[in-house]
Amino acid sequence: MLSSNLEKSLHRALAHANERGHEYATLEHLLLALTEDQDAVAVVRACSVDLDRLRREVLNYVDSELANLIAAHGNDAKPTASFQRVLQRATIHVQSSGGEQVTGANVLVAMFAERESHAAYFLQERGMTRFDAVNYISHGIAKAPGHSETRRGQEKTGSTPAPGRAIDPRDVAERLKQRHAFSLLNRREELVSSKTILNKGVALVILILVAPLCALIMLFIKLESRGPVLFVQQHRSFNNAAIPILKFRTRYIDRADPSGRQRIVRADPGMTRVGRVLRATSLDQLPQLINVLRGALSLR
Repeated sequence: MLSSNLEKSLHRALAHANERGHEYATLEHLLLALTEDQDAVAVVRACSVDLDRLRREVLNYVDSELANLIAAHGNDAKPTASFQRVLQRATIHVQSSGGEQVTGANVLVAMFAERESHAAYFLQERGMTRFDAVNYISHGIAKAPGHSETRRGQEKTGSTPAPGRAIDPRDVAERLKQRHAFSLLNRREELVSSKTILNKGVALVILILVAPLCALIMLFIKLESRGPVLFVQQHRSFNNAAIPILKFRTRYIDRADPSGRQRIVRADPGMTRVGRVLRATSLDQLPQLINVLRGALSLR
């Protein structure tokens, strides 16, 4: 079911995590491994992506941003839920289209559904889209000049029985089941996309409505203490991706807590007077609407 190149890439992804002592193998480990996968590399280059630059960016992220995954024990790394979802999605897609092998190219396409992951972000940042990848895989049409290919025998393997071969009803039932599963998966992705659009629309409206209040808050913060009115605090998403969260600054600049690990206590000397009011009313969270517009957060 899995191509030999993809099997090597999966082993390589786990090796990247194990070499760094990471407890989990993430999508970013997988993307790093796919930069050496023959099938995935062909798609990346056809989509006019600078492969070397992409690899450097992912490698830097894995080395610098995933340090919190380092485990004290020496057990092998385990694939994250998103890692497994991508493989499952790629497998269902190939099976539903009558294919026989899942390749690194199919896995690359499946990554785009994990919108909150840095892996998908790195690909999109380099100008690559899911449509570009599918267009090349299915039709040989490349975004980069000179990389297009003529696809021959594009009729789906296994979709037409060989002459003289009887159709097994169980094969038909299994194929229909796979197509139904893939249809449900596509439906889920459409719902996620609709929710994202709705979130951004609502966040924009709220930001416009509270803009005067935000301006007043920024003025009070500036009048009371020196430093920026906003600060960035690092949070982790469900798949352990780092998300920079914007908030109004509620502490003195030399006592800021960008990690978010410092415990809040009553009469905290590091808290400004304006900050106490903002914390008590949760108004310090208003800038997170900007994160929603960026697609990094979702409205509950």
